[in-house]
Amino acid sequence: MKNQILTLFIFLNLAAVAQEPLTGSVSYKNQLYDAAIISFPASTDYIKDAWEDFAKDRFGQKPKGHGFLANKDVLRIEQEIIEGLSTQEANLYAMIITDATGATSLRVFMNLGKDHKVSPNNANDALFEKLKKSVQDFAKSTNEDWYAEVLDNERDAIKDAEKELKRTTRDLEKAEKNLEKNTEEIQDLEQEVLDLEAENLQLSDTIEKKKDAKTGLAQKLEERRRNLDRLIQERDKATGN
Repeated sequence: MKNQILTLFIFLNLAAVAQEPLTGSVSYKNQLYDAAIISFPASTDYIKDAWEDFAKDRFGQKPKGHGFLANKDVLRIEQEIIEGLSTQEANLYAMIITDATGATSLRVFMNLGKDHKVSPNNANDALFEKLKKSVQDFAKSTNEDWYAEVLDNERDAIKDAEKELKRTTRDLEKAEKNLEKNTEEIQDLEQEVLDLEAENLQLSDTIEKKKDAKTGLAQKLEERRRNLDRLIQERDKATGN
């Protein structure tokens, strides 16, 4: 849970996730390609798994490159008919890395053979636009799924924090009542003063700890509520809802 919270805080500080892919250059095997580029708050492994599923459903092919001893940064569909993109054998590459901002960067590029790169600057510019549209569709559906998971986790964490705060408040009230009762008994029963004072020391320690715990839990609960609000806003931006 602590790791999830830390990850959540990191990504809350990132810029809003772009909805539409940008066009940029990617170097792969000593060649430059025009690529559709988009960033995600999710981890690289999450995006790799999601791209594998998306490619299988959208293009009719499962990419290679996510297995043992493979190039784990580039998922590849090579020398295959790519449904919805190409009626001839083509190569489709998805480079998935962590960029300088700490976000996951997906960079998708394609060629129809070694000397026929898909680019917005040549005769297959329409194909490049189809490629960008596929990346945009992937980003929308993936962000929706990822934020749904994150928001569910955050709501569950808030519920747990509320329960813990309630339990701590109950324990505090009980300790305070016991302290008050014992103080009155001390005044009436001189012979029990020493025993009751010893018990009071323990109760006082319990009260301080519970007060500290209550304060800390209340702060965490408020932070999580603010995080939930920011996540919902970020989700809306990221998914276009």
